[in-house]
Amino acid sequence: MGDRDWVLSVVATEGYRQQHRPWLAWAVGVVGLLFATLLQVLMLGMTGRTAAIQRYRDNLAALVDERTRQLAERSSQAEAANRAKTETDPGGNAGL
Repeated sequence: MGDRDWVLSVVATEGYRQQHRPWLAWAVGVVGLLFATLLQVLMLGMTGRTAAIQRYRDNLAALVDERTRQLAERSSQAEAANRAKTETDPGGNAGL
């Protein structure tokens, strides 16, 4: 303009920076951090619950196995006692 070179220089002062902080960027960062934390807590809770259910299931399976073994043992004892009764007649004599 008018055969002159012009230079326009704009500098933000410290007062301007204090007044116009990027609150939106901070808010997005904080909300993102809170969301990630809540997601982490949810995942931790779900895996903890799954582990508790797995332990309960394992304990229940062990109890079922133990009771099944006891039932089989008592059943064989009852069968042996029943055979012993049928092999002996009412007079107390051994069967022929």
